[in-house]
Amino acid sequence: MWQARNFKWLPNAITGLRIAGGAVALVLAANEAWVAALWVYLASLFSDFLDGLAAKKLNASTELGEMLDSLADGWLVAAGLIGLSASGHVSWWVTVSLIVVGLGVQAERRLLHGKLSVPTATKKLFAVTCLFASWIYIVLMLSTLAYGWKWWYVALVVGVLAITASLKRHRLRAWRVGRSSL
Repeated sequence: MWQARNFKWLPNAITGLRIAGGAVALVLAANEAWVAALWVYLASLFSDFLDGLAAKKLNASTELGEMLDSLADGWLVAAGLIGLSASGHVSWWVTVSLIVVGLGVQAERRLLHGKLSVPTATKKLFAVTCLFASWIYIVLMLSTLAYGWKWWYVALVVGVLAITASLKRHRLRAWRVGRSSL
């Protein structure tokens, strides 16, 4: 019989698949297999929603899972940018700069535990905004390289972001009241 305690490993497995998907998308993009890179990248992005949902429904939230999720999110940005840089579509200085900034944000978050003067909610909002902006840029670049530029991509991205934001409303509410639930 199905019992939640037997599936507590599922959220971390989904996160692991996101990390592997980022590596596959990187290799595909570096080899200019744009259509496959786009769909693997999109599936990996969708897994970000799935692992959080699984952790919540199975009551399987752990500190390891939170750390892996954060690592997978950053890795997905880095993998997309490295793949686009390796194929010559994004300058290496942009990729290296964004990776260094991302590592700095993660280091501050892990080492200083939010003891700076900027409120934690503001820092989280900034980090998530940068993360989403990077994902949007990478998806638009991969879409353009795979299928050519279409103006409706912008409407599609806005729609997907609206849906994603509505699915993750609980996080935004938690940030506003000052609880830590990233």
